[in-house]
Amino acid sequence: MDNPSWSNPSGSTAPPASATAVPTGNAVATTTDGAGVSGKSAQRWLSVYNLGTACLMAATGTIIIIDLVLDRVDPTKTVEALYMILLSLLLGSYEILWWIPLPWLNKSLRKNFGFMYHMWGKTAYLVFAAFLFFSLLDSPDKWPRTHWLAISSGIVLGVGALVHVMVLCKYKDLAKSYTSPTVGLDDV
Repeated sequence: MDNPSWSNPSGSTAPPASATAVPTGNAVATTTDGAGVSGKSAQRWLSVYNLGTACLMAATGTIIIIDLVLDRVDPTKTVEALYMILLSLLLGSYEILWWIPLPWLNKSLRKNFGFMYHMWGKTAYLVFAAFLFFSLLDSPDKWPRTHWLAISSGIVLGVGALVHVMVLCKYKDLAKSYTSPTVGLDDV
C-alpha cells in the first residue's frame, strides 16, 4: 500500500533514490557518507597518505643505516633499519597498485601478503609498523639525527592507523566500498 501524497513533501510516492552505485570490474564504489565523501575519493586520499608514509619509512631506515656506517655504533640497529625499509617497500608497492596496474606485482603481493588487501589487515600492519618505529627510541644523545625522524615516522604511522580505524568504525559504508586492486587476477 502506497503512502498518501500528503505524507511525502515532494508529492511523489516513489522511494528516494539511493546514493550507492554497484562496483563493476576494477571500479571503486561511489557510496557516499553523510558528509558527502565518496568511497573512491576516500580511498584515493588514504592511498596518497600511505604512499607518503612509505616514503618517510624508507627515509628513516636509510638514514639510520647511513648513521650506522658513519658513526660505527650499535650494528644491531642495522637489522631494524633494513626491516623498516622492507616494510616501507611492502606498503609502497601495495599502494602503487592503485595508480599503476602491475599484474605480476599484484599476484605476488596477494599471494604472500594477502592481509594488505583488507582494511583490518592493513590497519594491523600500520599499528605493527608504528610500534617498530617507536622501538628505536633509545635516546636522543645516542641517535641525534634519527631520533626525531623515528618519532615522526611512528606518529605518522599511528595517525594512519587511527584514520583506518575511524573509517572502519564510523564510516562503515566507506569501509564496505573499499575494494582491493584486481588487475592481473583474471588469469589465476
